[in-house]
Amino acid sequence: MKPIIPRLSRYTTLFFFPLLLVVRWRGKLYILLVLGMLILAGCFKKFYSTGTTTSADSTTIEKLKNANKYFIIHYQDSLLALSNVSINNNAIEGKSGPLLKEHTTRLYPESNEALPLKNKNEASLLSEVHLYVNYKKSASTEYPAVKIPFSDIYRMDVYEFNKKKTNSSIVLSIVGIAAGVALVVVVLAAGSGGGGVSSPPPSSTTNGECGCPQVYVEQKGNFDFQNGIFSGAVYANLERIDYLPLGDLQPENSDIRLRISGHDNEIQFLNSAQLIGVYHRPGSQITVDGNGKFYAISHPELPEAVTVPDGRDLKETLSRADGNTFAFNTYNPKEEFSKAYLTFKKPLENGKARLLIRAKNSNWAAAINDEYTLLFGEKYSRHRDYWENTSAEKMKAFLLKHGLPIKVYVENEGKWDYAGYFPLSGTEGYRDMVMEIKLPENKSTHFRIKLETVYRFWDLDYAAIDYSPAESLKTFTMDPSSAYNIQRGDQKEQVAKIDKNYAVLNNDESIGLGFQVPEKLENNTISYFLASSGYYHMQKTYPVKANVSRLKEFKKPGEFDRFSREKYQEMEQWQSLAAHMNEASN
Repeated sequence: MKPIIPRLSRYTTLFFFPLLLVVRWRGKLYILLVLGMLILAGCFKKFYSTGTTTSADSTTIEKLKNANKYFIIHYQDSLLALSNVSINNNAIEGKSGPLLKEHTTRLYPESNEALPLKNKNEASLLSEVHLYVNYKKSASTEYPAVKIPFSDIYRMDVYEFNKKKTNSSIVLSIVGIAAGVALVVVVLAAGSGGGGVSSPPPSSTTNGECGCPQVYVEQKGNFDFQNGIFSGAVYANLERIDYLPLGDLQPENSDIRLRISGHDNEIQFLNSAQLIGVYHRPGSQITVDGNGKFYAISHPELPEAVTVPDGRDLKETLSRADGNTFAFNTYNPKEEFSKAYLTFKKPLENGKARLLIRAKNSNWAAAINDEYTLLFGEKYSRHRDYWENTSAEKMKAFLLKHGLPIKVYVENEGKWDYAGYFPLSGTEGYRDMVMEIKLPENKSTHFRIKLETVYRFWDLDYAAIDYSPAESLKTFTMDPSSAYNIQRGDQKEQVAKIDKNYAVLNNDESIGLGFQVPEKLENNTISYFLASSGYYHMQKTYPVKANVSRLKEFKKPGEFDRFSREKYQEMEQWQSLAAHMNEASN
């Protein structure tokens, strides 16, 4: 197994040098060094994206042709390679033939999100362009001449290297290796611990991804990833209804098909799954708050100013949903949490408004949750069981005390009034979230909103406010016409209503859901939301003693914020040392 990034192999000594200080047994040292090499071989994953679009045009095809891309035609009944590509009369033409072996490994991606690049023929994969048509290949010859009008192409995938996700993997791999070093050190040094602790471990994963059920929607034969649901609901008392928007969904023959998949080392408990349709005027955006109230957003207004304690101006950063985010990476030694202050124009009349944000939990959030969970060691399952049976109010109080959600405050006469919070959303994709707030009852022409959370725990992409008059929205709710788990059979009864009868997904099991939807009303658009409820359990074990003294620190409000800063600084020190060693070796 060769390292994905060979030059990082030289850092093996860097990561495992501290072990020399605590390991006196030569045999164990050899084992650790071998383990280190294996870790470096398996970490630092590369990723690619499908670059999916719903159409093709002559300009794009010409550029891809000039870049010597490898074209693959997806017919309903077969796949053919396309060579000698030319463009004539708004159509792509060429000579068809069989696919080369190195181009047959990633033909049916389920998602246009970042995907792991494991193919040894990396260069071949990243040269591929996939064109999809909704009819069968000509039966006249085995490899016919091809002429496909651009209007017949309903999807195009241009595989490309995903630098952002790959860089994120490198960062998380460094953190993971450092955590692995710490774990082995604790095992060998038999670190002290024991006794009772009172802080519940929040959700965590080891790969920077959302530890929660994953939702896919079938569109034209492909299951496209949407997002995770009820992220952070790692105990039964945190079960909640999650309203997931399903994007620009176009039902096929009045039929909508979804798939909900589990995660390795997790058990998902799905209580209910329904589809909600919202009729609205074309052009308005439908959002839903945590209580299931829908809003039609027509004229969102950007903040006039966005500032943070370190003086940065983030107005431009949060002005559009483009992945350019604020990472809540500020610090003020006199305050807890990282903050952002948004200044909006205020209408003359007092009343209510809708605060809109687009955000997701960061990859660092997943990494720091792992670091926290590791503190529980062999006591993890015991304390999971303890917090499983405590009250939902106590669990909610813990989450808010440590600032894991995004807490929202409205300034009123120099004081900050608490308005509510945005719950954990998971790391896989951004969520458009809304909160109705009460405007300050004064004559000021402006007002401020404060957002605060744990250091680097969220990525905030966009913020706006909407003062549009409340619009009466007509909705309809559908139970699934089918619900099937290939391992467990029919599950319609389990997901039909909120009760104690759960559809269980163990590890990577999945359940397919089908819905029969009505036709659109004239002059209206329908936006669809999956309303699902449930929770999930992490099935991790840590064969080390609990770090009780460190866990007791989490009785203090805001300790999770301090813990995140501490661990991030440690990671930066590792990176700095690695950079110096790399420079010295050159």
